Amino acid sequence: VGYQIELPAEPSLYISGDTVLTPTVRQVLTEHQPDIAVLAAGSASLDLGKPILMPLDEMLAFVQLAPGKVIATHMEALNHCPVTRAQFRGAMIEAALIEKVFIPDDGNVLTLDK
Repeated sequence: VGYQIELPAEPSLYISGDTVLTPTVRQVLTEHQPDIAVLAAGSASLDLGKPILMPLDEMLAFVQLAPGKVIATHMEALNHCPVTRAQFRGAMIEAALIEKVFIPDDGNVLTLDK
């Protein structure tokens, strides 16, 4: 699941949606080279089966693969998304990736300069 949006004279945008790091997600990041990628970073899973959102190691790989800015969403938003903003921020700091990510607090607005 995901959407690559490209408009004339605007930064390209990839919205990962509710997904794990599949070969297709990797391909979008490496071949389409989105300027901005939105990552559902809550690491959601259900009681049975595999995760429905990327676990932390896959989120790190996603940020590493993304060529531009990554906006991390879905944390602390749903009862089955256990990764907090603080945990995600800590993992990004430890991996020296914090400069690539924007971790919005509730109500934050991100404005991009052209």
